[in-house]
This record gives sequence, structure tokens and C-alpha cells, in this order.
Amino acid sequence: MAATSGGYGSHPLLAKIRNPRLRRLARMVYPPMPTLNVIPSAVLNGIREALFRPGSMVLNIGSGGLSGCGRRLWTQPGALRCHVIHMDLSGGEPVNLRGDAHVLPFSDGSLDAVIMQAVLEHLAEPRTALTEVWRVLRPGGILYVEIPFLQGFHADPHDYQRYTLPGLRRRLAGFEELASGVSVGPFCTLVWVLRDGLSNCFRNRVMYTFSRALAGWMLSPVRYLDYLARYSPAAERLANEYYYLCRKPLP
Repeated sequence: MAATSGGYGSHPLLAKIRNPRLRRLARMVYPPMPTLNVIPSAVLNGIREALFRPGSMVLNIGSGGLSGCGRRLWTQPGALRCHVIHMDLSGGEPVNLRGDAHVLPFSDGSLDAVIMQAVLEHLAEPRTALTEVWRVLRPGGILYVEIPFLQGFHADPHDYQRYTLPGLRRRLAGFEELASGVSVGPFCTLVWVLRDGLSNCFRNRVMYTFSRALAGWMLSPVRYLDYLARYSPAAERLANEYYYLCRKPLP
């Protein structure tokens, strides 16, 4: 579990640049990531309302969503109305608690909501982590997950698994499903495969880096076709990523 996931839509290389001016310059020339969050606004607003209730205690495990395509969840002021704990194994912004998802440092039933964006694929024991989430959530508490399906390998520092949407439902058996669907669509999958496939034709590191950046810029507009594809039932079969909102049942 890491603060940001290179595969999820963050820029891990940019994060290593400490000088703010150089980082801004690098962002101007760095190609867009192949992921684009296309959850309909009405659905996303409903997810925010479920998670960010005034005065609630929310745990953000991994803090990956604060960069990359998952940041759409955080662009509205709803999160400011509650207390959000950003937890990760590593430190740095915006992490304010260092901890392990497999052993959550919270008492039973003490949290109102838990967020796991681009986290489960990096966990060695996802079943253990989800058992911990169940333990710390109060009855009626909310869990929100974003998880890759057709994404390339992206160790951060590890990458163990992918999930289909039915597989995720099975993994989260016991929770009550509230909403689910495609968060990053099939055209982003296409862009990812073409970008990495074309650049991997070159063994020379300079040519690899140049071709990957060039392909990233040239293919970037293709991602926006996912705004059309997201309403097709077939989008689930080639989705880049899924979202899943669920609730711990009341007694």
C-alpha cells in the first residue's frame, strides 16, 4: 500500500522532483496518464453524500485517490464537513497517520466510512484488510472501493491482483451493495495498451522514454470516448477500473 499508485493515474516520477518550479514545468510537458474517471456526476455526488456526512469520521486508506483520476471524489467541499484520516504505510502529504491496512489502529465500530481507492490490488492479504474494515466500521457504515481490472502491472511497491466486478462483489460478500459500475472505461484500456506496447518496442532507454511520452500525448484524446462508452453494458467487459459503494448492514 502506497500513497499513490503509479498505475492508478498519478505521476510517480513527478513526485520525485522537489523543486516546485521544476515540478510545474515538468507537469506541462509530461503526457497525461491513460486513465480518466467517467463516473456520472449524479452518481458521484451520491457517493460523496454517503461518505462525507457532517461530523462523520472517515478513513482514507492508501490516500491514492488524492492524485490521479480518483481525485474527482475529493473535488467538492463535502470532505471538509467531516474528519478525514489519510492513512498510509509511507509518510508525506496528505498522510496524517502511518499504518497498515491489514492491522487498522482503530477500535471496533469507531468509523463512519472507509475509502480504498487503488488499494486492494497492492495488498498481499486483501481478505484480512477487508475483515479489518468490517471490524472498524459501525453498523450502517459505508465502504467505497475503486479497483483496477484491465490495467497494466504497476508495483507500488507491490501489485498482486485484479478483480472483475462479480469477483469484487464476492470479495465484499456481507456488505450491502449501494452502487457499482465502471469508473475508468475501455478506451482508457486501449490507450494504456497502445502507449506501453509501442514504447516497449525500443530497448534504448531514451527512445523508450521519448516514444512513451509521444504516444501518451497522441493517444490522450481517445480517452474521452469513454464518456460515450460508459453507458454501454459492454463497457464492463473491457473496463480499466470499477467502483463499488456498499454498506455494513444494521443489526
